[in-house]
Amino acid sequence: MTSQAPRAKRLNSLLDRKLLTKRNTNLPQDPSLHPCNRVRFGGKKHVFTVNLNKEVIVCHQLNETELLSVEKCPGGDKQAFAATKLDKALANAAKLFKRFSSHGGNHGSARVKRQSSIRMKPNETMICNCESRRSIDFETGYARSCGVCASIYRQATSNRFPRYLNGIVCHPNETETVYVNGSAVGKCIQKTITQDLLEWRGKWEIDPVMTQRVGLNIYKQKWEPYAQVIQSSCVFQFLTT
Repeated sequence: MTSQAPRAKRLNSLLDRKLLTKRNTNLPQDPSLHPCNRVRFGGKKHVFTVNLNKEVIVCHQLNETELLSVEKCPGGDKQAFAATKLDKALANAAKLFKRFSSHGGNHGSARVKRQSSIRMKPNETMICNCESRRSIDFETGYARSCGVCASIYRQATSNRFPRYLNGIVCHPNETETVYVNGSAVGKCIQKTITQDLLEWRGKWEIDPVMTQRVGLNIYKQKWEPYAQVIQSSCVFQFLTT
């Protein structure tokens, strides 16, 4: 792992303070009761110690670089529908929107970039750019039956990674039903895909390499894959007669 060297330096500094190194072997089986869950993580600090009577363990919160190296991680910024930072999510939105832009060129990209100074709160969805119903698709020359928008969603909690999800959604200001000459002929249907992302469920696992190197029990967060539904397109479908 690329971050092992600086992590080892931080952990070795603990030994310089002459902390006790007796191994703890009586941790609770219930993950929610793990002593590392008593720690309040925050800021730039990712390594904390917990005193258990006369024993000491070390709790290591994985940083962004380490999460990207976790097996089955989708790769964060390399994926069109997931990003670790807002600026990357905005760039993804520009690329996704360009597929649906009726203007071609870099028009959609430029409009998204102007929003790069914004901030998003957890569980917030941002609509970045839209093409309305009956706008012209520059690739086909036909008018759209359904309006589409590029969207960015910030995960509601910090225990899911990557933090930002991109999507293509049906235009939120247009009706789902499509009418021709006053008669309903079809509907705009939101399509989705499912992608494996990472979730931390309060579990910890021993880090055997760092435990042996430092001489303390080093526990790191155990992130696991979960299935995330992502809005991927908006398609027109005729009503059945």
